[in-house]
Amino acid sequence: MRIAVPDFVSSTFFPLIAAKALGIFEEEGEDVEIVLSNALGAVKSLRDGAVDFSAGPAHAPMMFFPEWRGVKLVAAVSQRTPWMLVMKAGLAKRGEIAAVKGRRIAANAGPDLVFKHLLREAGIDMERDRVEVGPLREADQPGISFGVAAAKALAEGKVDGIWANVLGCEVAVHLGAGSVIVDTRIGDGPPGARNYSFIAVVTTESNIETESERIEAVNQGRSSGAVYLTTGSIASNGASGEVISGARSRPDEQDRGTRCGVLSGFHPDGGHRD
Repeated sequence: MRIAVPDFVSSTFFPLIAAKALGIFEEEGEDVEIVLSNALGAVKSLRDGAVDFSAGPAHAPMMFFPEWRGVKLVAAVSQRTPWMLVMKAGLAKRGEIAAVKGRRIAANAGPDLVFKHLLREAGIDMERDRVEVGPLREADQPGISFGVAAAKALAEGKVDGIWANVLGCEVAVHLGAGSVIVDTRIGDGPPGARNYSFIAVVTTESNIETESERIEAVNQGRSSGAVYLTTGSIASNGASGEVISGARSRPDEQDRGTRCGVLSGFHPDGGHRD
């Protein structure tokens, strides 16, 4: 079975990548191939029958399957809104969302819808306040992490801010290119912002009808991959090893505005632990 993911470096997809790399999917009886595609391309590939699953923003399937006709969410890979706002150093302080006025913010297709909703909820009118939100041409290729490309663009002064995954934001902060303005994971932004979306594995209703046992096996592999990231062992098959470096890193009060916390631990039922 084939699973499409946007990249191999974003922490949100680690449970799937770990399950593949550690042979967990094989132990569940499935030969799984993880293929690269951009965020929306993954869902398009699912619609067109080129892959059996896509992994990405939970709201993205609605852009290709109107009213959820023909598609289902199988499981959460990581819970809660996985993107953050980082802006050029010195432009704003933590929580000052209004600093986006008159600025250009890089945001990938799919996640950009979440960011635009956040701005509306914060009372910002993109047209009135002259906020430009859009993708990066250099990131529009399979295998290129949008977050990492966006961090580089911020460092080079091509954009004023980025709405990107935690890895990209961590890179931007590490480069000294910017500082964290909104991290919804710890309560920044409008009420409810941390629950605007999440990362999910999706498949078609026809796959569920004809391949239900295989889909369950893949989902069990994902769950075991999450267990490994959290504990360093896989209870279901006895495999064990060291926890991936940084798997329990999370932002705290002292880190606010300086570090992003690339991972916060994965829960086997689907997603990061709070």
